[in-house]
Amino acid sequence: MKDFYQILGVSRSASADEIKQAYRKLAKQHHPDLHKGDKANEDKFKEISEAYDVLSNQSKKQQYDHFGQWGPGGPGGGPGAGGQQYTWTSSSSAGPGAGGFGDFGDIFEDLFGMGGLGRKPGSGAGRSHRSQQGSQSQDLNYTMEISFEEAIQGTQATVSVRRHQRPEKISVKIPAGVKDGQKIRLAGKGEAGIMGDPGDLFITLKVKPHDYFKREGDDIYLELPITVDEAILGADIIIPTLSGDISLTIPPGTSSGQKLRLKGKGAPRHKKRGHGDQYVIPKIVLPKKIGENEKQLAEELAEKSSFKPRKGKFRDS
Repeated sequence: MKDFYQILGVSRSASADEIKQAYRKLAKQHHPDLHKGDKANEDKFKEISEAYDVLSNQSKKQQYDHFGQWGPGGPGGGPGAGGQQYTWTSSSSAGPGAGGFGDFGDIFEDLFGMGGLGRKPGSGAGRSHRSQQGSQSQDLNYTMEISFEEAIQGTQATVSVRRHQRPEKISVKIPAGVKDGQKIRLAGKGEAGIMGDPGDLFITLKVKPHDYFKREGDDIYLELPITVDEAILGADIIIPTLSGDISLTIPPGTSSGQKLRLKGKGAPRHKKRGHGDQYVIPKIVLPKKIGENEKQLAEELAEKSSFKPRKGKFRDS
């Protein structure tokens, strides 16, 4: 008869925490992934798992303490000899994912620094794949491409993944303010193992670039082309924002690269209150072909202006 207490190296008066701690230590030492091809170690691992499956379950533990490894009526089982013989049903026969194997995520995290078993990032827009975990429940990973506006405003989308050996459409809510590369977790929408509950579905978001907006954190940047006269004299210009077009005043004497801040006109802060800001960056643009009028005006400006931007900075000033 197997002595499950001896297998885990604990006394019969050991607490549940002591039993769990002993199991985790032994499971890490003898896990098959660390001893590939070692049949003796694999049998030892199953024995450890079987012992923990019984001793970690209060009902099974009480029966084991009362009757031994075999149920009532079996060999060495105590009173009622001659009754039906049975053995304990444990997760060791089914592999990871059932019964006492609930601590494997912690064990793998301790061993390899993994936040869960075998999770891999998705690859390719609109595609999903499974992480390989044998009979353990499996997470699914999916990469979804969304527009810049959808990332800012949020949207409702539908993805098609293969679960339980067949395609399935799943509705996904994309919250406002998500960023490129961010992941959304749908609990229980992964693949189920032989004996386990379903894993999770992880959706990695890929945000398409915008034609003229750029995002840094929750702030939005817009490069605004302006003419020389608008920079010198100032101007009121209609510009786009995430919430619609507005009129922006360009102050007289504005230089290229100067930042004009529009408070609260940026992206919504994901899982936080408020919005970021929008920054308008004026850029003085000259015509590709300079006509006679432009040349004449430039010559008059050079002759009459006393402004010397390089004065005191370079030798020729």
